Amino acid sequence: MILLSCQVSEDLADLLEQYFCELEHSPWMLIRMEEETYFRLVGYFDNHPQAEKDWRYLRSRFTVLPEITEKKEVDEESWINRYRESFRPWSCRGLHWIPLWMRDTVDVPVGEAVIFIEPGLAFGTGDHPTTRLCTYRMLDFIDSRNGEISDCSVVDAGTGSGILALSAARLGFGSVFGFDIDPNAIQVCAKNLTLNQLEGQVKYRQGGVEDCLKGKRVDLVLANIESDILCRNSSELIEAIKPGGVLVLGGIFSCDIDSVFGHFLGSGEQLGIRFTIDCREEGDWWDLALRSLV
Repeated sequence: MILLSCQVSEDLADLLEQYFCELEHSPWMLIRMEEETYFRLVGYFDNHPQAEKDWRYLRSRFTVLPEITEKKEVDEESWINRYRESFRPWSCRGLHWIPLWMRDTVDVPVGEAVIFIEPGLAFGTGDHPTTRLCTYRMLDFIDSRNGEISDCSVVDAGTGSGILALSAARLGFGSVFGFDIDPNAIQVCAKNLTLNQLEGQVKYRQGGVEDCLKGKRVDLVLANIESDILCRNSSELIEAIKPGGVLVLGGIFSCDIDSVFGHFLGSGEQLGIRFTIDCREEGDWWDLALRSLV
């Protein structure tokens, strides 16, 4: 296995992160260096020709990328250890996400919700701002119902590793459904479902928005998907929420927030569905929360 690596600025890391999130699979990862203001871009490849081909293509997309500063052959154990460096535990308001390899080293207060995660190649480990933004909204929804959510339903659209759906089940939602167009993501979801002993509490399906939301009306939709896909499926997403329900749109880069906001506002008007709408930001990423009016 071949490792390529170089140092990148925080601004460049934001652009690369957006690009990587739009890929079905990527050999690249960004590792934030502790107590530093820069990131390390790391890629792993099966052989030298593939490494050189991918690097040339990435540099054609991002011409400001510096020269590779590290290029070497590594064994599988080294690759796994470096891969794991990019994931850290995360906690918010009594919900904890812990990488599987850290389950014996992280203390969690008794009675609080824990999800252990083995992300594999799927997107969505809690280490990304868009996943966290969706989680804040889910916790807000729970607070708005005074914790009474056993009869509430939630859909995790673009589920990735399944972490949002798993969290919803652990927190007590009565009906939880997640889907992703990537078959590899659904395989990872199934493993994480078993890992967290939540079999029977979450249903996963491979497919896109149009197919998987057809005929569904739920209390909460968490759609952590790229902006163009959100806009392309705006009608299906809006119509999937019950009166009084909430649609959360994640995966919106800062430069796209105005266009996505306007698009969904227009879609709501065309459908004759009234809702309030607000947004939040974390770094260069934004979300939108649409609350359907009864």
